[in-house]
Amino acid sequence: MATRKKKTAVLDPDDLRAVFSSMAEGLVVVNTKQRVEALNQMGGVLLRIAPMQAQGMPIQNLFELYHVEHGEKTPWPVERILKLDITRVRIWDHIYCKNKIGGLFPITIVVTPLLTDRAVSGAVILFRDATEEVRTDEAKSDFVAVVSHQLQTPLTAIKLFTEILDEEPPVPNAQRKEYLGLLRSSVERMIKLVNEMLNVSRLEAGALRIDPADTDFKKFIKDALKELEPVAKTHACELIFREPAESFGSLPLDTSLLTQVLFNLVENGMRYSKGPACRVMVDIGVDAKAEEFVLRIEDNGIGITSEDQKRLFTKFFRADNARKVQSNGSGLGLYVVKMIVEAWGGKIWLTSKAGSGTTFFVTIPQGGMKPRKSAKQLIKN
Repeated sequence: MATRKKKTAVLDPDDLRAVFSSMAEGLVVVNTKQRVEALNQMGGVLLRIAPMQAQGMPIQNLFELYHVEHGEKTPWPVERILKLDITRVRIWDHIYCKNKIGGLFPITIVVTPLLTDRAVSGAVILFRDATEEVRTDEAKSDFVAVVSHQLQTPLTAIKLFTEILDEEPPVPNAQRKEYLGLLRSSVERMIKLVNEMLNVSRLEAGALRIDPADTDFKKFIKDALKELEPVAKTHACELIFREPAESFGSLPLDTSLLTQVLFNLVENGMRYSKGPACRVMVDIGVDAKAEEFVLRIEDNGIGITSEDQKRLFTKFFRADNARKVQSNGSGLGLYVVKMIVEAWGGKIWLTSKAGSGTTFFVTIPQGGMKPRKSAKQLIKN
């Protein structure tokens, strides 16, 4: 009885080309002479070169690689990735590639031998842009550095004052009261930082509950600013509400979230305004074309350079001039504010000039905020 040969499914050339060109990662096929046999479409995009133009090119001309670690950049010979045998798969990290228009980007490379008739006839190089992974690693490093720095001062103070209060003979009552006040201040600072980090975690997970209720928008802003008057006095700052003549009526608002945004922006304005002329003005208006309310917070403070404005809403960022005025700060406040505003469907932006004050703009949809069900609410500081 004749044995039936088993059929093997093989993609036809057109299907194979379709798979090759639709890959989400760059792919290069190199022969034993280290010349490019093929480059797929994504590889061409990443390297900024047409795949047909790359064919026949020495691999050294296609890949200009560098090893970058601790800020040090050194050329990394591409020949290293081609020293293969049939048993090895190699992966490299911390490698950066310069594309054909001069851009440098982190790259992750996987190289495998290309086998034909049980012999190595070249190599297949799979690579991708690792920018997001590098950013994530940098963010983690920044997180550890910032948290360590911010917690070190209050923890040191707590240790110092508890040791003093535990000494014999006991400190006089007047000093004891002062030290307890400083202890309380240090603990509150730690609690605030921990709460900010918890809020960031909840916002980034998309687990923010929005509970709007019908609210008189204008009256709410007016009442909220009255709560901030004692804070304004401590900063010797004039807080002004330019109350609009028209009534905006009732609007579905999550007042807890709106309070957090308003207080953060107003307190920032007070904190970074100078001298006896400190002034923060708040007003609300309507952008009929965009169908949204616009909350405006203007200060006459130290201002923000155009370069710093690009990074102002990013995690852990603090402008250099802000650090000089206030050494304490996590760099999370405006990051949280932006995420809250975007969660309710609004936008936030600013206009500023170094030394000439800053104006923040926050929008709320004219129809108000839409409810969002979630188990997580933000923690109030």
